Amino acid sequence: MALPTGPPCAVNHSRRTVKLLKTFPYPGSSKPKNLLELIQAINTSPEDFGTWLNTIGEHILGLQRRLEESNYRARAFRDNADQARANKKVAEDLTGPSYALPTRVKYSPTLPHPAFFKGLPSDREKYYLWEMSVKIKFSANSDHFPTEQLNMCYVFSLLRDNAQASACNKFKDGAFTFSTVGDFFTFLERTFGYPYR
Repeated sequence: MALPTGPPCAVNHSRRTVKLLKTFPYPGSSKPKNLLELIQAINTSPEDFGTWLNTIGEHILGLQRRLEESNYRARAFRDNADQARANKKVAEDLTGPSYALPTRVKYSPTLPHPAFFKGLPSDREKYYLWEMSVKIKFSANSDHFPTEQLNMCYVFSLLRDNAQASACNKFKDGAFTFSTVGDFFTFLERTFGYPYR
């Protein structure tokens, strides 16, 4: 049967009714296919029309529930995205310049450590060879000892017995009283080397 013709409003209502009837089949024996047949079916059996409206109403409620669930999921997704952005911001703040991990410095290959120097009377002839081996270590591994205090601390770590006891007297207020490691070597030479070399 052809759709009714008439004013646009009536035609639109008729088209919507046809779509509605296709989506939700009308209950009962009469199966209306357009607006006019639907009106006749309502007049014939109002109970079937009530059942049909309830079916449409339940479908609409189901759609509303699905829409609410979708909105809830969208809000949760948006909240998670906001939290992720906040976490990223915190991570960027923590890894900024003030919190950046220092880059590992590549040092020169380490030479073996010189022997310990005890400063005993029998060590006088060994002193100059020991001093030379420490200076070679400083020369080859200068990047390991960037300051004079580090140089002096390293020399002190190689001293034992008499030599260490004498060097302790030159350590005050957390630092050596020598200006340079050269001054430290001069002190050790005068104390433990040959006086008339």
